Amino acid sequence: MMLVCLTGLLPGPGLHSFLSDCSDSLSIMPALVLGVENSTLRYGLRFSVVKTLIHLPSGINPYLETGITIFDRINASPDDKKHIHLKAGLLFRIGPLALSIDSGLLYGNGKLGPTTGVGVWKFFTLYKVEAKKTVKDFPSYRAYVLWRNRYLKKKKRVLKGFSLSVRFFYNYALEPALSGGLFFDLYL
Repeated sequence: MMLVCLTGLLPGPGLHSFLSDCSDSLSIMPALVLGVENSTLRYGLRFSVVKTLIHLPSGINPYLETGITIFDRINASPDDKKHIHLKAGLLFRIGPLALSIDSGLLYGNGKLGPTTGVGVWKFFTLYKVEAKKTVKDFPSYRAYVLWRNRYLKKKKRVLKGFSLSVRFFYNYALEPALSGGLFFDLYL
């Protein structure tokens, strides 16, 4: 059973222009993950790295994700409480929010099995995303060079923005089968 929780987060700039400028995501803050194992609630922490592969004009962005989830306990495998995943997914822009669908492999409890996930994302920028300009857009070459230098300095900033997302995952062969959480991702 998959659930998608749409949250009324504040509207922001367009997802496509933001992801075009900052394509790498590193979840450096742990995400609290809740899971259900045979009707017993489990909790854990998840760390992951996401790499956006390409930025399509239609607002669809394919990505790769890898990471680890460490649960407090798993009855199906008391000695191994971690899950390691490798997934491919798509981000779809829908107004100020984005939906994600992903699928991949999950290793845990000494087994390898398929996993799928869905999520709702909200992106926040730490600087204004500007459209590229040419010399013709300025009254003088000097004005263009000053704008370009400011633009390149902003683009080189280490921290470009962040996102909040609510994501749910279903593991077909491993326990806990259903899990999800609230994620905070920093964009570099």
